[in-house]
Amino acid sequence: MSFFSSSSSSSEAGIPVILFDKSIDDSPFDEVIIDDVEVAFNAAKYLLDCGCKRIVAALGSENLTMSKKRGQGVKMAIKNHGMNDDCCTFIYASNIVTGK
Repeated sequence: MSFFSSSSSSSEAGIPVILFDKSIDDSPFDEVIIDDVEVAFNAAKYLLDCGCKRIVAALGSENLTMSKKRGQGVKMAIKNHGMNDDCCTFIYASNIVTGK
């Protein structure tokens, strides 16, 4: 039995379910998540403000919404700092696993 097929029985049984750091489209559950764009923006901005000229953004799988949003945040910080994307290297977990 998968988690999703048992989710309705969990709520019917009065068992509270809260997702942490994960978001599932059309989920009936409450979620506790961060603003991925803002967090990545702030982290990259901090590094750039400290004088860093090159940044490596190590992210999850390329197809995860979380990774895409965090990449957007890094790119926004770079652009706002007057630099181009060449100053940042993006490494995705899928690349590490497959050795690309």
